[in-house]
Amino acid sequence: MKTPAELLSRSPSTKDCSVCLDLLSDPVTVPCGHSYCLRCIRDYWDQMGPAGGCFCPQCRRRFRVHQNKLNCLNFCTRSKA
Repeated sequence: MKTPAELLSRSPSTKDCSVCLDLLSDPVTVPCGHSYCLRCIRDYWDQMGPAGGCFCPQCRRRFRVHQNKLNCLNFCTRSKA
């Protein structure tokens, strides 16, 4: 996690994770186009529980989960850092 001084010293980048506020590590992209560290988005969705559904923490777009109850990570695509 970055210190407040580190956060103020550089501008936001598309290579930053909006969950941990650090550079993307093992990046994945959700259907709306936002990217996160794989671990961050997995932990975020795990905290929401099964009833929380799959949605983007940034724009709050919900992803449709089919009847076979796919894991939220099935919606993600690997992206380049």
